[in-house]
Amino acid sequence: MLMNEPEYHAVVEVLKKQIADSRQRALLAVNHEMVLLYWRIGGILDEHSEWGNKFITNTSRDLRLAYPDMRGLSERNLKNMMRFNREYPQLEFVQSGTAQIPWTHNITLLERVKDLNARTWYISQVARDHWTVDFLEDRIERKTYERQAIADKTTNFEDRLPEPHSVQVQKELKDPYIFDFIEARAGMVERESAFSCAGISGD
Repeated sequence: MLMNEPEYHAVVEVLKKQIADSRQRALLAVNHEMVLLYWRIGGILDEHSEWGNKFITNTSRDLRLAYPDMRGLSERNLKNMMRFNREYPQLEFVQSGTAQIPWTHNITLLERVKDLNARTWYISQVARDHWTVDFLEDRIERKTYERQAIADKTTNFEDRLPEPHSVQVQKELKDPYIFDFIEARAGMVERESAFSCAGISGD
């Protein structure tokens, strides 16, 4: 087999697509788990919110000491987690909706869209069409929900999300929270393996 023959290059392209698809699925899975983690953390913090702001300050400090390589443990983000849990108390909605999009997109929606129906519509659009944060902000600014969803009286939130095959998915999931989450967990596994011979956590 000559390495410059079309058949060889066709096989390489198939392998490259397999790798790219697998990496995209892994990124989506990590994002899903991270958003669920943030939701759970937010719930625990909210249960003890009567302890006041110092509770959040101290919790942020202690968690960052425990996980120095992990982004997402700042006071501001812990408060975002609490708000996230309050706004979406139903785990089923988080699993099927908000966990399908990156954390940065979720925070953008919390801060800029007050209506839950509008948020739900934007979530479905981000998950289906892989909108970047900048594009999402532009759509919100242009009141796309009011102009399209309300006018058409249709949504596709219940539609099955398509398998991601675009380069844009990989680009938009280069969210700093996700990659710090992966690296922090990888570091923890390495530390654990030193003790157990066994061989994955988001400012």
